Amino acid sequence: MRRPDGLGFPDVVLHFNSEEVRFELPAQALALPPAYRAKVQAHWEAVNADGRFFNGQVLAAVDVQPAASPPVVRLAVTDYAHYLYAAADRNREADCRAVYCSSVLLTTDGYVLLGEMAGNTASPGHLLCPGGMLELNAARGVSAVACCERELTEEVGAAVWQDRRSFRPLCIKTGGRRSNIGLFYVVRLNSTAQLALSRFATHQAELRRAGEKPELARLVPIKLDVAAIDAFLRGEAPRADYLRPLFQDHWARVQAAADAG
Repeated sequence: MRRPDGLGFPDVVLHFNSEEVRFELPAQALALPPAYRAKVQAHWEAVNADGRFFNGQVLAAVDVQPAASPPVVRLAVTDYAHYLYAAADRNREADCRAVYCSSVLLTTDGYVLLGEMAGNTASPGHLLCPGGMLELNAARGVSAVACCERELTEEVGAAVWQDRRSFRPLCIKTGGRRSNIGLFYVVRLNSTAQLALSRFATHQAELRRAGEKPELARLVPIKLDVAAIDAFLRGEAPRADYLRPLFQDHWARVQAAADAG
């Protein structure tokens, strides 16, 4: 597969596994050469001239074993400035394989709910499965389940998260344009798409009243049938690189997850 600029990038690969990932976290931070760190800093100053980003910790994968039982991801600590520069660096001089958790939200009436990133984020307008970066907890441990709960509560609303019927691991994503590592869960809701969208709208209004900027501009319901998925994938809206392999190449697995009790 080739990028439009002629540079190659790894294909997205989805490794399906029903086990929770085991994390290994070395004590040291990810080492970056001084010359490379200077490039990161210059890029950060340029993209963050308006101060909209926070240069917080980012957990990056230095080794991934998706076929192990349970799957293993070895982590190191870097920062958001490195993450942004690595994403823009065509040469991939010192890649940042950030680890994120995402939820495939399935409703009782046969829809999957995708999020559209808001204009104040690093990927405005992009469609993706709601989620966010893995973070260290107070005990300097990590939990993918806690990450999903935190991100869904912040982005979609506690009412949607709390009304889930089931929650289980689906797959691990490797490769792709940014080479980030994605940990995907299926979240089967007890609500219809309309009810979930109503709860999301209430959550958005509460965030704005509190003076906060929502990370998602809207939730987009996509009917879980072949025609609707095909129409969505033929659209021109920017979207995460894993959506096509997830909903087209592995359609049967998504459908089985939707039909599961």
